[in-house]
Amino acid sequence: METTEELQQLEITALKSIYDTDFFEPPPPKAWKGAARLPEFIIKVAHPDPIHASKVYFHLHTKLPKTYPTLATPAFTIQKPTRGINHDLETALQKAIHSEAQMLRGSEMVFQIITSAQEWLADHVHPAIEASGSLATEMTKRALEEEKERKQREEEEAEREIELAAQRAEQLQEQIQADAQRHMLAKERQYKAARRRAQSDATEVPSSGDTLTESFPHEIEFRGVRFSAVKMFHSRKECLGTTYLADPLCDDVNATLPLEVHTISFNSDYYTSSQGKKKLHAAEAEIQKLINIHHPNLLSTLAVKLNFPYSGAPPRLTILSEQRPALTLQDVLEDCERLREDRASEYLGQILSALNAVHSADIVHRGLDISCIYLATRENRTHSKMVRIGKVGYHARLKDYHKSNPFGNGISNLNEEGYIRPTPWLSKDVLESVLSYTRGRDIHSVGVILMQMVNGSDVMRQFSEPKEAVQAAALSPTLQTCALNMLVHAKKVSCLSLLAELASAAPLQSPRRIGSPAAIPFVSADLRTPRTNGYFGSPEKDYFRVPQRVAPASRWKEDWEELELLGRGAFGSVVKARNKIDNRIYAVKKIRLRSDKDDNKLFREVNALSRLSHRFIVRYYTTWVEFNELNSSILSSNSDTGSDSGTEGGMTSVPESYEREKSDPFKVKMEDLDDYGSNKTSFPSIHFTRSEIKDDNQEEDEEEDDDSDGEFGNLFYSEYIADEVDTPKDAIQPRTLYIQMEFVERQTLKERVAEGLSEEEAWRLFYQILDALVHMGSMGILHRDIKLTNIFIDGKGDCKVGDFGLATSSLAAVDPSDLSPSVVHSDSELTLEVGTKLYIAPEVQSRKRGPRNHNKADIYSLGIVFFEMNYSFSTASERIAVLEDLRKPEVYFPRDWDTHRSSQKQIIASLLRHDPAERPNALELSQSPLLPPRVEDEYFKGALRMMAKPDSPYHQGVLSAMFNQPVNQSRSYLYDLEAEIPEHAYLNDVVEDRIAAIFRLHGAVDMEPPLLLPSTNPEESQNHATFIDRHGELVCLPNNALVPFARLAGRGGLRRIKRFHITDIYRPNSAPGHPKATRAAVLDVITPDTKHGLIAAGAEFLMLLSNCLNSFPNLAQNYEIHISHSKIADLALNRIPEELRSSVIEIINQSKSTASQKRASLLKKGLLRSTTDELEVLAEIDEDIDALLSKLEKLSPTLVTVMKPAVEEIKQTIQFATSAGFSSPVFFHPLMWGAHHMHFKEGVRIEVVRRTRRLDVLAAAGRYDNLIAQYSKPKPRFDPICAFAVQIALEKITVVLAAFQSTSVKALVKEQRSFGFWSPRRCDVYILSYQTGYLQDRLEVASLLWQNNISADIMYDANLLEFEHESHVDLCAREGILFAIYPRPRTVRREQAAFKVKSILKNTEYEVSRQDLVGWLQHQIAEQKRIDLATSGSSAYPDALPVPVPSKDSSASEVQLILPVDTKKQRKHVKQILLDRAYERAEHLKMAVQNGLPTLAVDVPNTVFDTLSKNATWITDEEAWKGITTSMPTVHMTYAQQIREAAAKRKAEGLPYLLLYATREERMQILTLN
Repeated sequence: METTEELQQLEITALKSIYDTDFFEPPPPKAWKGAARLPEFIIKVAHPDPIHASKVYFHLHTKLPKTYPTLATPAFTIQKPTRGINHDLETALQKAIHSEAQMLRGSEMVFQIITSAQEWLADHVHPAIEASGSLATEMTKRALEEEKERKQREEEEAEREIELAAQRAEQLQEQIQADAQRHMLAKERQYKAARRRAQSDATEVPSSGDTLTESFPHEIEFRGVRFSAVKMFHSRKECLGTTYLADPLCDDVNATLPLEVHTISFNSDYYTSSQGKKKLHAAEAEIQKLINIHHPNLLSTLAVKLNFPYSGAPPRLTILSEQRPALTLQDVLEDCERLREDRASEYLGQILSALNAVHSADIVHRGLDISCIYLATRENRTHSKMVRIGKVGYHARLKDYHKSNPFGNGISNLNEEGYIRPTPWLSKDVLESVLSYTRGRDIHSVGVILMQMVNGSDVMRQFSEPKEAVQAAALSPTLQTCALNMLVHAKKVSCLSLLAELASAAPLQSPRRIGSPAAIPFVSADLRTPRTNGYFGSPEKDYFRVPQRVAPASRWKEDWEELELLGRGAFGSVVKARNKIDNRIYAVKKIRLRSDKDDNKLFREVNALSRLSHRFIVRYYTTWVEFNELNSSILSSNSDTGSDSGTEGGMTSVPESYEREKSDPFKVKMEDLDDYGSNKTSFPSIHFTRSEIKDDNQEEDEEEDDDSDGEFGNLFYSEYIADEVDTPKDAIQPRTLYIQMEFVERQTLKERVAEGLSEEEAWRLFYQILDALVHMGSMGILHRDIKLTNIFIDGKGDCKVGDFGLATSSLAAVDPSDLSPSVVHSDSELTLEVGTKLYIAPEVQSRKRGPRNHNKADIYSLGIVFFEMNYSFSTASERIAVLEDLRKPEVYFPRDWDTHRSSQKQIIASLLRHDPAERPNALELSQSPLLPPRVEDEYFKGALRMMAKPDSPYHQGVLSAMFNQPVNQSRSYLYDLEAEIPEHAYLNDVVEDRIAAIFRLHGAVDMEPPLLLPSTNPEESQNHATFIDRHGELVCLPNNALVPFARLAGRGGLRRIKRFHITDIYRPNSAPGHPKATRAAVLDVITPDTKHGLIAAGAEFLMLLSNCLNSFPNLAQNYEIHISHSKIADLALNRIPEELRSSVIEIINQSKSTASQKRASLLKKGLLRSTTDELEVLAEIDEDIDALLSKLEKLSPTLVTVMKPAVEEIKQTIQFATSAGFSSPVFFHPLMWGAHHMHFKEGVRIEVVRRTRRLDVLAAAGRYDNLIAQYSKPKPRFDPICAFAVQIALEKITVVLAAFQSTSVKALVKEQRSFGFWSPRRCDVYILSYQTGYLQDRLEVASLLWQNNISADIMYDANLLEFEHESHVDLCAREGILFAIYPRPRTVRREQAAFKVKSILKNTEYEVSRQDLVGWLQHQIAEQKRIDLATSGSSAYPDALPVPVPSKDSSASEVQLILPVDTKKQRKHVKQILLDRAYERAEHLKMAVQNGLPTLAVDVPNTVFDTLSKNATWITDEEAWKGITTSMPTVHMTYAQQIREAAAKRKAEGLPYLLLYATREERMQILTLN
């Protein structure tokens, strides 16, 4: 029950919303009034008549007592200001309010009191009416009207501004989306060089027993194991590809998980086209959705990878999932025939729970049956099996893809279900189209599975329809209801509603086996035979049972195979189908008809279309009509599903009495086609027989799967939805019209326009549409439905005009000889969507009687289409508004029409003339001089060659035009869209600071080279991010940190330096956009000592790299140091023929190939066996140099002899480093070659590589003075130098550090120990406030902390609500902030200390006084840093170092408060106020002493000194000064004036304090000046 306080607050809230601006809150009481405040407010009560409201009103003050509204009544008081009410009326009104309040005691009454008061004013107060003609009244009225008009103008202007801003924003957003789509398409065409190759060229020579591996782009975590690659074994061919068992590849070599990998190769060229790739990406996206679904009754899908290789290999889809259990529900039913009801109910609940998780992710299963329901053993084996559903979504999608466009040869038969279900057992979606997948179809499949569990897997053979099976099972009422809902009303229920029904059922008391002979008394001996007369039900149902008869053959079902659903609408669908007779692919329209009229007119119209044969027109072949099959189960469900009772393709009929309908929801009237010319819509009228249109079908359409998207996806859209169909009355059998036409694979012109059309492309497509219309005109045929969605773009990019008025179940394109004028129809018959109306010619929509010429209606529609090809809309509403203006007789073009497109404007204006006689026909338009000539490619190429010449006068003009292009706002947004900061970027500063500290430790100085480099080699510029400047010069960003250093050294002639720099290096982006940047650090040593410089530099770099590895956690464990010499790599390359070098290097660098595989590949390339043996030894990596050389010496002693000088240099380098304390292992890797060593010549090479992946290079070092020589000025004599450099990829260090952080920080934070040593910390303290408006207090606290060298930040938010505190705490935790300080306002008297300090890490709070704050924080922060140091995880940092802890007294003044005994009765907050004030004064004095406290030494009597030190008023106040001078001798008056002037001077300087020193008594006093 609500309390009185809650009731009062609810009433106050309601009153605020009712009276709005007339509701006032009185000002709060004075600060020192400590009594609790009762709710009170003021409401302005005006006269109820709006004419007198401004002349008669008063203010009602209301105060609510604590017991209101249960006992007491509020205190109502009339307050000023009042108007139109004298004192007597005010007294009478007060009495009336009081008496009314007493009558309403015990209930909420404020609103009733105000209403009564207004009624009292209406009855007793009659204001004087001013004369209508008075000057004052007229002036007031005119002023009010002018003010009203002004405000209205301002509001309209503001609305226009808002609308224009919204249009501009929407236009920019659409441009951004279009450019983003083009950006992704461009990127898709580029090869992703960084992708991991699961199958390398090493598999060219597979050896028996080799293990296949597969890697995935993202790390996978399953059952506590993290991995990104798997090894595969035990392959088996399945439906569409190959399935392998798999185990994870991770650090734990013994780790094993129940995994399986399914790979599918798409060997058809179709799947390398944009349309095929679109389908594969759709399947990948669905699998990605499936990966995010985690449910115990669903087999987990873990990863997916879609590859489009550029080496000629077919696209490949790889799916990693949980291994399927061996036992399926199908196996169980084959063994035990049926299940008990309790077990079936349990399994049903698990199936529905898993299916609900699938549906919640906007996925449908598509193929749910007993074969994809697996049964797994629970951990507790005493319980029943656990249901695990597999083959979700993508399995059936891929089968449909293969059915429509086969993947290639060798694919097994897809007809996994050998038994075809009887029609009554099919879902209504299947009856409409086997390719229609919805949630209702999934639920219907669950119902079939339930029947199979309780009646046996052959239930569809036993019973002719589902209702018989449900009744024969003798289920509990709840389960029977669920079964009927799933089988009959699948679209009306959901998984959640079914689960709720199951949960509400009482538990079964005596579980028994269902389907016993007692439950089915009339079952024949063979349960697999269909049931005939054994039926349990009411006599009425038996009476209406339709006798079975053989259905006539269906041409559609027998001669056609549905391959793909292309589109669906309210009147039918378009499918891609294969004709079994000629084995060709067609697009077939299936249109539902509801008429029993003659079809001769229908066939004549379609046959007229079939005469069209043109390369820019979709070909129509033939048409036929079939009666739909009706069966009892479907008919009985019509009233529930709210959709058509008919099915497609069947021919079964029912008695007239059973087929009769109450009303036909929509009917195509064939007689309208007879009077075709008179119909202003040019379409048959579609009548609705009910007044309201329900949205049930709309909801069903929303639930359908997205398979209807595509080229034909919007051909059947209608905004009118059929109403619910009741039991039929008429003997009209539904029919389906089938129209066979050419199949166009690609997109519609609407989609092409949405992607963006250039002006030249628009002209080209316009020419093709015009050619098609010229051909149609020569055949005497009109289209009548020209629009963007009815023009298709084929694989060659050419137009195909199609859909001749059939999208709305009408046949508008007919032979003009069939047209005849007749009756004008009403507006209700124009049942077209708004989009179609915008294209219809005015004469078609005209209401004028008499004959009309429609021969140029297509020309008008072409004008609208051509306008849309040359003008982009920001929103759909803008499109309608612009096209409606365009359709006016004056033809209004939008203001922002491109003025350069004047020819297009003239053509559009001529096509949109309302008088058909003024429009050109298609042939005249094709010969118009307004059309541009068709530009040939050779003209363009010649102009391009001319403009590319630097000495051409057009060259600079082209450059000027390029740099003066208008700014594209969408491109400015999308340019750096991919330049996103990686997740671990927050660690970059930590890594860079540590690396820079190591470099400085070795005596290097930071030196930044120029950023841009001139492009000198066109071939090398392919690997650079290259740009052109206004002068036509090509420049590039560095893709190597070493080259800018070499240019700087060469041009500056540096001979001795040690320098470093940390910078970005850039790679060109495969698609338009910002170059890809990575962080790199470079350090080099340049010395003129060519004899010993190399060895010394190499030894120092070994120690430097070891220091880097040991400075970060887990880095030394993952990476190791390799060493070699450039001469060794050159010797090895010289033994390989030049034409084979690249392939040999690639083979040797294959990390996943074994030595035998590499050897076989090298021999296969034609390499000599002796050379192969040498390379095999040189490719080894060994810590013992001599051992490796001894192996090589046995094969080639000559090679070892040549290598010895280089080997000796390597040994000396390692020896020098070892003598200096270097102890890390160094591995000898002779064949050290790669792109990162291309500049390192004539010296030792060093690299740091990952232990498990040798091609992952962290750092590379070597001699590069040859590169400096390339950039040096030409000299007659070049003094030799030695330059040695190292490059480090910092981002790889950051990744390893981030991995360490992800595993260690969570545990540290959970233990409340530390945020981690490496975690970047923005600051140590964050200062917040509970109340708003205390920014000054926060700034004072921050200033105090800054002065004491404590990093702190303040909250700048102006308004902070109570519930937002937690978000700030979370913010502090994410940013590594240790403490949050909440200063309490000084103006509010509180008993607590001045600050509440919250430890973010430990989640504890402390009360800290002002004088203790600094010392307390310094102590806590120092202690935390000591703990952080122990969590570094690096050997370069000891676990604990002594950190000086500041004492409490060293940094903060201690204030001790001593008060008289009688003050104990005072409150504690008074003591706190006194303590805080004393602390503030002490801090101010301390600061003054630190800044220099002036001292004034005086020689005056004691009494005078005491008077001077009391206060400083004597400096400015003459009266106070006279009192002092009277105590001094007369002879000292001049001396006294000197003292006063000296003190006044200090005061004028703004000093806060002055130290007075008495020379006689040698005592001091502090005088407060300011």
